[in-house]
Amino acid sequence: MAGHDRLQLSYEEARQALQSPLDSPRLSELAGGEQACIIIDDMPNPKPASRIVPFMLEKLHASGIAGDQIRFLCTPGTHRPSYTLS
Repeated sequence: MAGHDRLQLSYEEARQALQSPLDSPRLSELAGGEQACIIIDDMPNPKPASRIVPFMLEKLHASGIAGDQIRFLCTPGTHRPSYTLS
């Protein structure tokens, strides 16, 4: 997968990437509705969601979406089960 060998973004780099995305409107511009859903992956396949979600929440709140109108959807990956069948 492209980019798999790159270093993880720092907190400031993640914040800057959300502030100035490439070829896309800013999250605050896209979040014009009354609700939002943030899709995250499952824990056995860790990604930097914990580093990015706080900045996403900041932008969603700034665009007027209340905390109780933000949902999270956890999407299971396509990895092997973490248990063995007997």
